Amino acid sequence: MADQGGKKAELDKDGIYLEKDKAELDKDGISLSDAIEAGDVRQDGAQQSDTEKTTQRTTRSYKTLIIASITGVFIIVSSGILWSVLHKEAAKPGSSPYAAMPVVETVYTPEGDIILDPFMILYDTKNSTESGILLAQLSLQIIPETAANIESNIFAVRSLILDRLSTNAQIYSKNELAEILREDLQDFKVKDVAFIQYELR
Repeated sequence: MADQGGKKAELDKDGIYLEKDKAELDKDGISLSDAIEAGDVRQDGAQQSDTEKTTQRTTRSYKTLIIASITGVFIIVSSGILWSVLHKEAAKPGSSPYAAMPVVETVYTPEGDIILDPFMILYDTKNSTESGILLAQLSLQIIPETAANIESNIFAVRSLILDRLSTNAQIYSKNELAEILREDLQDFKVKDVAFIQYELR
């Protein structure tokens, strides 16, 4: 019995602790030396499982690293291709949002007339059969020497005409509107105003 206690003391020195006492081992019919060997086998198995876990972790981390690298390369390449395609589209002429609009020139007739671009004016109607749209195009008869004056103030001229037409389209006839516009445009040296198109819809 002292011999078995000595073995247990040696095991205690080595840092190996038995889960069962000698009395419990005797009850189970297991000798102390068999229990020690079983404990060594358990420790070896635990050490083997630790090394297996470590290798599994390293292989898993390598796989994760490889997948992350491939994903990163794919994202960089695809964003480069996308930037290249969008850059080419932006470089095409006319696709820029800041492209200059073509300037519409006023048409001069040989008699000294300026034909303005058409006006489309929306107005309120009391009649349900009308849609409330006025389509009008005007010709301004001018002295040829004052054409530069009209051209430099074309925005003011068109604004004045638009204001008069939108407020008076329902009230006055075509000829009465021409007379009103002739009087208003005398400051711009306009001799006469004529409607090329006057259509109420």
